[in-house]
Amino acid sequence: MDSDSTPHKLKAFDPLVAPRTRDRIEAVRQYVSLVGNTHSILGWVEGPLAEYVDLRGLDNAMVDLIEEPSRFHEAAQVIVDCAIAFARPQIEAGADVIGVGDAAAAARPVGADCPGCSRWRASWVGS
Repeated sequence: MDSDSTPHKLKAFDPLVAPRTRDRIEAVRQYVSLVGNTHSILGWVEGPLAEYVDLRGLDNAMVDLIEEPSRFHEAAQVIVDCAIAFARPQIEAGADVIGVGDAAAAARPVGADCPGCSRWRASWVGS
């Protein structure tokens, strides 16, 4: 989703068909068959902010949260629906827990070269 993209272009996917998610589901199934009930098996999904940052880039995503929060909210609904759709087959495959990683905001500070940041930086730092 580039700077001109709109969230309504996001589409849900089938985690049983998409190769990367299908592989993760199969990995859970294999771990369960190897360790049985002796170890807890952790499944995983990405949280909405982390995925949004993957789509928009960190700088654009942070600006969106300030200037166009509805853009994030619309995209986050699709992202969360997809995360739930991916978590369910991991649980069915034997995952005991589903972790949610949403650490995108910790990736790096928004830089001075942030596109669009000049629109609001002056009001915050008085420059």
